[in-house]
Amino acid sequence: MEKGEESVETTGDSLITRKKREHVKKLTDGPPGWSAAKTVMKSSISKEEEESYVKRKGEGYKLKNAKVPSTVGLYEFYISGKDSKGENFKIPVYLGKAGEVDGEVKATLKSRFNTYARSGSHKEDIFNAILWGGYNIDHRYVTVSTRGDEKDTLIRNKEWETKVLDNVDYALNISENGKTRYNDIYLPYKDKEGYINLDKLYKSYLEHLKEPSTHSKDLVKILEKEIPEKVTKEVTVTSSIPKKKTYFSKKPASTRTKEKKLKEPVKKDVKEKTADSHLKKDGTLDKRFKENKTSKSVTKITSEPTVHLKADGTADKRFKENKETSIFDSIVKIVEDIVHTKSDGTLDMRYKENKSASITYDEPVVHTKSDGTLDMRYTENKTSYTPPTTSYESDYSSSSSYGSVGSSYTDNYSDYAWDRTGSYGGWDDVVLCLDGSPDMRYSSNQDLFG
Repeated sequence: MEKGEESVETTGDSLITRKKREHVKKLTDGPPGWSAAKTVMKSSISKEEEESYVKRKGEGYKLKNAKVPSTVGLYEFYISGKDSKGENFKIPVYLGKAGEVDGEVKATLKSRFNTYARSGSHKEDIFNAILWGGYNIDHRYVTVSTRGDEKDTLIRNKEWETKVLDNVDYALNISENGKTRYNDIYLPYKDKEGYINLDKLYKSYLEHLKEPSTHSKDLVKILEKEIPEKVTKEVTVTSSIPKKKTYFSKKPASTRTKEKKLKEPVKKDVKEKTADSHLKKDGTLDKRFKENKTSKSVTKITSEPTVHLKADGTADKRFKENKETSIFDSIVKIVEDIVHTKSDGTLDMRYKENKSASITYDEPVVHTKSDGTLDMRYTENKTSYTPPTTSYESDYSSSSSYGSVGSSYTDNYSDYAWDRTGSYGGWDDVVLCLDGSPDMRYSSNQDLFG
């Protein structure tokens, strides 16, 4: 175990069986969404590839502009190449993760890739040996993300790595996989039919560093005609590294055990919640909170009903409690709805209820003109008007005409009944002046009164 990892329960001296990654065609224990494997390091390049690849710090060349995201995730490295028949092959040999949980370094997929491609990182010698032997290295990745914060994402990423290594054994991995298995990897040789063991290739490279020689001659020496039967049949590996029991917890196991102890008293506190839980400024329950919507025992703390007023002191009818009016207020509202008046206090006859309502007043409404006399355009003034009495200096009879000016007579027009058309008796053609006397400008009056 590496420093900083969680302590887990062991299974005693029993051995754990894991599948060899080189025999697993499709990785199902890891997260979904893996990218396609791409050749990122080559032992040699052609003239056409000189613009895309650059010399590594060590053996071979690396891809200049590899499209790797700057996020958290897992990655795999493959050994790739061609056999003597010209057919391509890829053998997965290493799994890594970008991002640390407890460490200070929080590397991304892109930064981890650049480190391996440039120098090989902690796998420098084995990567150089692979490239020195004439083979290439491929790379693929998968991003890991959560809806939580950065720490939650790092924890989930670590748990994915743990799950994969609990079920699959990689030849170049040490952490959670035990020791490396260079001796189990056999690489097809492109120049001649046969296979080269990775462990022997690695040792030949180390000898080459001490005494440089032609690697093609060294490879022929370690070439094997076929892969040993024990390697092809044994598709699993056993080790004493125990499997971890729990995956995909929201927080590390060390903190989960502490939180479990705190959960019981917290649950009791939830049951004992009262109206003090969530209140609005006016003292009423805030219905946005679940406990206030479902709790039957929670009641309002205020003993007096809450009254909402407007600036002028009247009840604010936007609130439900103010809409619940008394019987008196209801009657007043009904009366106000029935009787519609104009600005001068008279009934507004545009409304149907005013046209049919029998409402009496103590004093009749009198419409007058600017000089104080009755305005005869209104019906009520025509029906209630009595003509004035006029005295003339000459004697007058209904069958005679007026005398000359200066003669004296007395005539009382009130003897004639005033009808609604403004005429005397049955004389419909009489037109009066403002003072009630006949208007002598009309021929009808001239005929009657001379």
